[in-house]
Amino acid sequence: MPTLSSVAETWCAPRAPGALVIVRAWVGVGAFVALCCGCVAATDTEYSCTKSASIATTTGKLHGEECTANADCKYGNCSGTALMLAGATTFKVCTKEASCGTGTQCSDDNDTAKGLEFTSIKAAAGAGTECAMTCLSAADCAKVNPKLAFCVTSVTGKFSAGRKVCSAGK
Repeated sequence: MPTLSSVAETWCAPRAPGALVIVRAWVGVGAFVALCCGCVAATDTEYSCTKSASIATTTGKLHGEECTANADCKYGNCSGTALMLAGATTFKVCTKEASCGTGTQCSDDNDTAKGLEFTSIKAAAGAGTECAMTCLSAADCAKVNPKLAFCVTSVTGKFSAGRKVCSAGK
């Protein structure tokens, strides 16, 4: 009998990360199960597709800003495991999953008046993507969060980006 994870792998493989798939799976009894391909469970240190598209606090902090609780963040996700932290675990930042379809593009949160632009970064392993602040130099990062002291396109073993982004590691 197939397991739920093997069903997820089979059904998600040909789909874009963040796709919502409804499958009939055997989980003790016959049931329909919704899978968010490439997403992780929502906890106070992780993100989910459900949170990514929903604004939790209109005046909340954006991607890369330091936080202590989910309520601090625009999308309700204060993460101590965000990709941009590059393994640093002494603080948390706001972010959102970037590959969950409509309303989850990082550029949706750009604020040209404040000089803030966001792009997606991809996990070095797995299918995770999330939003991070773009930069030209480390000085750009210090304006939003001095703890994200590096302006990089990737951190080996952690993430890669198509543009330079603020990160706690290099």
